[in-house]
Amino acid sequence: PAMELETPKGNKWISMETPPMEPVNAIRMELETFAGSIRSSTPPPVTLEDGLGALQVAYQILDQIEKSATYA
Repeated sequence: PAMELETPKGNKWISMETPPMEPVNAIRMELETFAGSIRSSTPPPVTLEDGLGALQVAYQILDQIEKSATYA
């Protein structure tokens, strides 16, 4: 599908495509990767600090959703 957008410099056309994706069980993949790191004595691809940062961002998003819902 394509659509036209108004911009300050005139209208622009954009097209959108949805690439094919295979279903993935993210939790299973995460656990398999973690187990592989333990078996091979290598650091996991996502550090504890990375996970904590992602969790903090997720909580900030939830807070903003809750705040915006009270104003709607």
